[in-house]
Amino acid sequence: MRKNLPILLALLLFFALISPAAAAGAAPVSNVICLVPGSREATVNGVPRVLDAAPVVIKNVTFVPLRFVSENLKAELTWTPEGKLVTFKTPRKTIVMQVNSPVAVVNGVEQPLLSPPRIHSNRTMVPLRFVSETLDGTVGFDPATKKISIVFVRASKRPVAEFTFAQPQFRPGELVSVTDLSYHPEDLSIVESKWIGLHDVYTVPGVYPVSLQVQDELGNWSDPCTKNLVINNPPEANFTTAKSSYRIGEPIVYKNFSSDPDGHELSYKWTNNAMAFFEPGRHTVTLTVTDTLGGTGTATVEVLVENEVYYTKEQFYLLYGQNSKVIPYDERVLDFKTVSPDEVRQGNRVLVRSNSPEAIDREGLLYRDTVSGPARVFVHHINQAASEMQVWLIARNTGSSPVEITVSRRGLGGPSSAILQTGRQYLTRYFADNQPSSTSINPGEAVPILSDLLPPMKPGSCVSAMADLDLSGPVELSFVALAPGKNLVEQSANLAPLPRDGHIRGTFGGADREIVVSERLGRERLRMVFGDPAQDAPAAGIDALTGETAVNHGNYGVVYTVTLERIYRDLALVMNARGGNFCGALVVNGSPVPVPAESFLPPANAAVIIERVSQGDETVLEFSPPSGSFLPVNLLLLPMPQSKGENFDPANYIQTAHS
Repeated sequence: MRKNLPILLALLLFFALISPAAAAGAAPVSNVICLVPGSREATVNGVPRVLDAAPVVIKNVTFVPLRFVSENLKAELTWTPEGKLVTFKTPRKTIVMQVNSPVAVVNGVEQPLLSPPRIHSNRTMVPLRFVSETLDGTVGFDPATKKISIVFVRASKRPVAEFTFAQPQFRPGELVSVTDLSYHPEDLSIVESKWIGLHDVYTVPGVYPVSLQVQDELGNWSDPCTKNLVINNPPEANFTTAKSSYRIGEPIVYKNFSSDPDGHELSYKWTNNAMAFFEPGRHTVTLTVTDTLGGTGTATVEVLVENEVYYTKEQFYLLYGQNSKVIPYDERVLDFKTVSPDEVRQGNRVLVRSNSPEAIDREGLLYRDTVSGPARVFVHHINQAASEMQVWLIARNTGSSPVEITVSRRGLGGPSSAILQTGRQYLTRYFADNQPSSTSINPGEAVPILSDLLPPMKPGSCVSAMADLDLSGPVELSFVALAPGKNLVEQSANLAPLPRDGHIRGTFGGADREIVVSERLGRERLRMVFGDPAQDAPAAGIDALTGETAVNHGNYGVVYTVTLERIYRDLALVMNARGGNFCGALVVNGSPVPVPAESFLPPANAAVIIERVSQGDETVLEFSPPSGSFLPVNLLLLPMPQSKGENFDPANYIQTAHS
C-alpha cells in the first residue's frame, strides 16, 4: 500500500486540477444562515454559531443584533452614538438607519421601514428581513420549526490577481519592492498568494517575468498576472560643446559622450540643440538618452552666446541650411526687387481642369470638353459622399478616324485625407515620370483612360492628379464621379452635370509657360512671383459645360519652365510662401526636389532652400502650383554669403562616440 501512495497522491492532484472549480471558475455558491427567534444558536453554511443576543419578534418583525449582521452578512458596520445611526456597507450597497426612525437610506435613496431599528434589552436591534433583502439575500420561514433562513447566492467569479512594481526599473543588487493589488469582484477574501519568478534581489541586468496568482476564501484561484521586471543600470547622458562660448550665428558642434554601463544601444532626444543661436545670453540644451530596456539619463549644458555677430541668421542658413528643409527666414521679402523676364512664351498645350465641385457628395458629371493635340488634364476632388466614390476620365472618339492617345507624363497624389500633402505627391511623381504609353480609340468608341491614376476614394479622402496627353485627333474628355463597380461608359453618357462650388473648372490655353531670365543674377536679392495675378497673369478659358468665361486663378495645372541664363556669383534658390501653407515639388536641372521634404512650408517667416547653384552655370527649373496649397509663392534668388572658412558639417554637427 505504501508503494502505491505516490500514485494515489498524483491522481488526487490530477482530479483536483481538472475539477470544474479549478478549470472554469467556481460554480455559484450559496451562503446560508439559519436561526430561530428566541435562541442564540444559529448556523452559517451548516457551521454552528452563537449570537451575542437572541433574535426577537416584535409585531411580526424579526430583529437581530448589529454584530450578527456585520459578521454574517458580510457587511461593514459603523455605529454613531450621536444620533444613534447604524451604517452597513458592502461593495455594492450602503444602508443607513436611525434608531426609531421609520425611514432608511439605501445608496442615498430613502426607503420606508415596516419597523425601525430599536433598543431591546440594552441591545441595538435591526429588522432582519429588510437588511437581508437589501443586501441581496432571500429570507425564508418554516412555520413547523419556526426556523428562519437567509440565502445569499454568489456568482461564479474568480479572484483577480494584480500587482505593480514600486518603480519602472531596479538596479542590479537593489531590493525589489512590489505592491499586491489583487481583489475579488464580489468582495470575497483573498487568502493565499503564489509568486513565480519574484526574488528580493537580482544581480544580472535583464528582463525577468514575474507572475502572481491568488486564491479566495472559497478555494478559487485567479488567472496568473504576469509582468516584466526590468533590472537595469540606466544609461549616462553626457555631452559638451566644442567651445566654451560662441558668437551670434557661429556654428556649434556638440560632442556626445553618452554611454550605457550594460552595453545597450542608445537612442537620443535633443532639446534646443540649435546649429547656431541668434540671441546673446545663455541657452539651455538638453540631451535625454534611452537604452533598449527603457532606462533613461539626462544631461544639460548651458551654451554661452556672446553679443557679437559671426553670421546673420540669413547668412548662416544660406550656408548651412539643408536643402528641402524648412528654415527660419525673417527678411522683408516683399521689399526684394522682382525679376523682369527677358522672354515669356506660352506653348500650345491646353489645360483641362476638373476641380469644381471640389467636394463630391453624389454621382454626376464633373466636366466635359472636346480637345485635340497636346493637352494636360488636372484633377483635384474630395469625396464627401457617405460611401466610396471614384473619378473616371472617359475618352470618346468623336471623329471618323482612329485617334492615338499618348500619355507622356503623369502623377497621382492620394487618395488621402492629408489634402495638402497630395500636392507634393502628385507633382513629385509627375516630374519624375518618363515612361510614355499609348492607346488607340476607334471612331465612336468610348474608353476609360488613366484609370490607375484615379483610384477609388474613401469618404473624406482626396485625389490630386495631373497628366500630359497628346491626341492625334479630337477626343471628348469626360470627368465623371461614380461609385466603384458601375458600368461607367454607359452611365457616364447620361449623368447630369454637378453644379460648381466656387472652385475652378474649364479649358485653358497656355498650359506650358517658358520664362527666360538673362539678367546677371547674384548681385542683389531678387524674387520671382507665382500665383499673384498682378505679376503672374492667370490663364483665361471657358467652362465648356456652361459656355461661360473661366479664369484659372493661381494657374494650378500650368507648368512653368524657368531658365536662369547668367549666374554672376554663387546663388541660393529659395522658396518662400506668402498666401498660406505650401507643399509641392519642382525640378532643378532635371532633378525633382520636394518643397519641403516633410510637413509643409508655413507662410511669411519661413523658407525652403531648393538648391545652391554655382557661378557661371545655366539653371533650368520646372514648377507647377500644387493643388491644396495657397498662393502666391516666391522663388527667391539670393546671393550666397562668403564663408569664413570654418570646417562645419551640418549633417554631423552632433558627433556621437558610442561606448
